[in-house]
Amino acid sequence: EIYVDDESKLTLHGLQQYYVKLTEAQKNRKLNDLLDALDFNQVVIFVNGVRRCKELNKLLNECNFPSMDIYGGMSQEERLDRYNKFKEYKSRIL
Repeated sequence: EIYVDDESKLTLHGLQQYYVKLTEAQKNRKLNDLLDALDFNQVVIFVNGVRRCKELNKLLNECNFPSMDIYGGMSQEERLDRYNKFKEYKSRIL
């Protein structure tokens, strides 16, 4: 696990970035562990693909981490609505 700690390269000071190299099978467990361990206001999780986005959103909600998903297949109106809800702290995980 690597904590990226070069504040001079951050566009938002106070932002904490983590990078963890894992196998596909380890990713969900590690994400769950991180969300349990970290004190956060909001989290943005990037994934590779719509299917993974939907599956992860479902899993997070099932594990009591209320989240919203945004992906390219939804309408621009829906994406903006979800983005605005996230911006207004109606969801802490996107």
